[in-house]
Amino acid sequence: MDKQRILIVDDNPGTCETLATVLKAKGYDPVSVGNGKKATESVSESFFNLALIDLVLPDMQGIEVLEKIKTFSPATEAVIITGHASVDTAVQAMHDGAFSYVIKPVDMDHLLAIIDKAVEKQKLQAERNAATEALRESEERYRQFFEDDLSGAYSCKPDGRMIACNPAFVRMFGFSSVEEAMNTNFELLYPSMPTTVPDRVRDEKRLENLELKMSRIDGTFIHVIANIVGVFDDQGDLEEIKGYLMDITNRKNLEMQLRQSRKMEAIGTLAGGIAHDFNNILFPLIGYTEMTMEEVPEEGMIRRNMDEILKAAHRAKDLVQQILIISREREAEKLPIQIHFVIKEVLNLLRSSLPTTINIRHNIGKAHGHVLADPSQIHQVMMNLCTNAYHAMREKGGMLEISLNETEISAEELAFKQDMTPGLYLKLTVRDSGHGMSPEVVERVFDPYFTTKDTGEGSGIGLSIVHGIVRNHGGYITVYSEPDKGSAFCIYFPLIDADTGSLKTAPDDAPLLTGRERILLVDDEKRIVEMEKQMLEQLGYDVTAFTGSLKTLEVFAGDPEGFDLIITDMTMPNMTGLELSENILRIRPDMPIILCTGYSEMVTKEKAEAMGIREFVMKPALRREMAETIRRALGD
Repeated sequence: MDKQRILIVDDNPGTCETLATVLKAKGYDPVSVGNGKKATESVSESFFNLALIDLVLPDMQGIEVLEKIKTFSPATEAVIITGHASVDTAVQAMHDGAFSYVIKPVDMDHLLAIIDKAVEKQKLQAERNAATEALRESEERYRQFFEDDLSGAYSCKPDGRMIACNPAFVRMFGFSSVEEAMNTNFELLYPSMPTTVPDRVRDEKRLENLELKMSRIDGTFIHVIANIVGVFDDQGDLEEIKGYLMDITNRKNLEMQLRQSRKMEAIGTLAGGIAHDFNNILFPLIGYTEMTMEEVPEEGMIRRNMDEILKAAHRAKDLVQQILIISREREAEKLPIQIHFVIKEVLNLLRSSLPTTINIRHNIGKAHGHVLADPSQIHQVMMNLCTNAYHAMREKGGMLEISLNETEISAEELAFKQDMTPGLYLKLTVRDSGHGMSPEVVERVFDPYFTTKDTGEGSGIGLSIVHGIVRNHGGYITVYSEPDKGSAFCIYFPLIDADTGSLKTAPDDAPLLTGRERILLVDDEKRIVEMEKQMLEQLGYDVTAFTGSLKTLEVFAGDPEGFDLIITDMTMPNMTGLELSENILRIRPDMPIILCTGYSEMVTKEKAEAMGIREFVMKPALRREMAETIRRALGD
């Protein structure tokens, strides 16, 4: 039997050589060319059973090469190989006559399976045309090919009555069998447009690359690319509708996740810049207020006013921290905890604050595994989700359901979820029976400052903070909602093996730690330097301060033993705090250094410590925090 001849059309010699070697080993007769012109000449001179065509060639597009090959040799099957274009482009090639497509880097086993099937189809077609006596056998084998097709193929009457469908169609829509599919009116699978498809087929005869949202029999939605043609009788009336459907739901989900990821990345960049400037404003405000409060009597209007200023500054500081949570640059104080204690605390608070029109039902249980989390941030997540649920039900009342259970997520379930790994998770679900959300709102629900509330009812930042906290805890959040059917938020926290623990912190009324060491201080903002110098001198230290890093290095190099501690800002012109620290440590490796920053994506606490920097402080630092940090840096 003659070997099946295959034409390889690719301008990459390495790709041609690899494909030719594999095809020879499988018994095929491959011929390689490097551009579309040579491919056209080769097909015009001799017959090839199959052509493997790269989509991007130096002299013409693979689609054009495909058209020329089909002109010279309609019986030659073609497989498009793409590494640059979208899947839609490759699918378009299939509608122009290609048998199938593969995406680079090429999976050889997958490619060989497609080639085998394409060559088999070509051979069957040749046999069918060759002899009438082989017609029945050829038709049976072609029917088998139809059934093995990975796209959902079907035909139906204009009123939706099914005529035929293949197994892929059955799987796509969740039917238990072909018989069940055949007994279902096809219009039921078009929930949003039950009549327009037949009408459009009557008008346009054929619909190509039509993207549709369809419904499985269990009610879940899928996205498909449909290619539909009409079969008409002699009078021009529509007799039958035939279609091929490709399920692109996973691709659509990935596109949505990618859009959300890029949005959050851009927001994080913006948040970082805002946080840096705002923290530099808050630092002297908090510092001067704390120091002034020490100089005024505890009783009286001035002290009360100063106390309110400090409270407002702390609220602003917390808001900046929330912005940084969105950007995933602010690390929480995480401990191994059992979060059901936090959730029950929130439930007790909700029972006393929500109106009686809201029923609360929960399934929390008594014991669950540990997660590495910041209890205050878990509390914040619960309050935000439950508050949103209340807003969705406050007009008519309803049911707020909260559940917590351990679940195992397999690798298969995570195939189309970003940043998640298989394993054990603690799943927190907050469900309401409120007015629900449209798909357009669901898509933007985690965007900062996006809100459907009226003016004055909320800032629109709550769910973005929830998203940031969950991702900052290594978790994953999903939302499902339909208009008038309520909403459900599911959060997955990774479980860990750990015992419960707690952090020890100094009480707020403990005496401030002081000292008499010599400190070299630098920050490029004059008002911050002046405030910090005054604060440190009140704590007893001898402070030399500068607003330029180059001058600071010059003074230190002239007297390396003249100082006991360096406190430096991170972001400064001419020389950053990191660069200054590197130069100082090069001169005196044992020099204690504290690095301060309002926000910087260039450095983390771990990176600073790895360089030899003793302490890392986020602005605005409170006076007590600075006092304790200085003593730690000095080894006390």
